[in-house]
Amino acid sequence: MAGGMRERVCGCFRPGDAIADLVHADDLAAERWQGRRALSLADITVWGRSMLDALAAVSGETGRTRVAMRPEARIRGIVQTGPARFDTARADAMGFVREGGFESIVARLREGARALTMRCIGGGRGCLA
Repeated sequence: MAGGMRERVCGCFRPGDAIADLVHADDLAAERWQGRRALSLADITVWGRSMLDALAAVSGETGRTRVAMRPEARIRGIVQTGPARFDTARADAMGFVREGGFESIVARLREGARALTMRCIGGGRGCLA
């Protein structure tokens, strides 16, 4: 760990998957909920170092070198105060989809950014320029 920082495991998922999960929840028949409408959504558990490894696998070492490992109180407060692992067996059984791993999250986000960039270059909708 750079600078003596402790690494922590955290649960995460791609923001677009949260939207897909909301749509899936709305599509589920009432009896599938068994009277309880709250559940922990399927996520993946990943170590910070593994996130950097995934970034390097998708973007090369250049991507990894753009990340500075330094303590930030705001981020530490988010990561260290929340649970690292959730019991998602119920969500899994109800058909909520879990991302394959952090590398696939990075790859999908990168592809989405590439598609947005191409749309903006072409002057399409969603262009911020």
